Amino acid sequence: MKQHCKDCKLEKDIEDFYLAGNGDQRRTDCKECAMASRRLRHLKNPEKARNQRKKYYETHKREHAEYCLRKVKESPKKHYVRKKVYYAVKTGKLKKLPCQYPNCKYHEKRIEAHHWDYDKPLEVVWLCSLHHAMADKVYKLIQKHQATHH
Repeated sequence: MKQHCKDCKLEKDIEDFYLAGNGDQRRTDCKECAMASRRLRHLKNPEKARNQRKKYYETHKREHAEYCLRKVKESPKKHYVRKKVYYAVKTGKLKKLPCQYPNCKYHEKRIEAHHWDYDKPLEVVWLCSLHHAMADKVYKLIQKHQATHH
């Protein structure tokens, strides 16, 4: 079953939409757009976001630890690359820069390393979490397009 996202206007599988509050219907924005919207809210009010995360982690420690372990098992290469970037920044081999997206309002908040190629772990583009999510979305669309046209 398919549904159109009200934000990105793409038709996606129904599983790409979160369940709405009542649990019977799906939200009108896809999971990717919902996450981008959440990131934007967090960038606009970082203190509130920090307090929400802290409260969540305090009440869900075990679930969060299980989630982290599952992510490492699912993508060991990504985990390795993230650690490599972390240590390169820590030792001064790599310098964290402001968001490299032009005219970014959040250029110094929640800066993340974006990889276009995980085989080149220290070749990164520094982006705020909002633009990082957008870059990941574009990358997935390119991958999907290439898979259907080759």
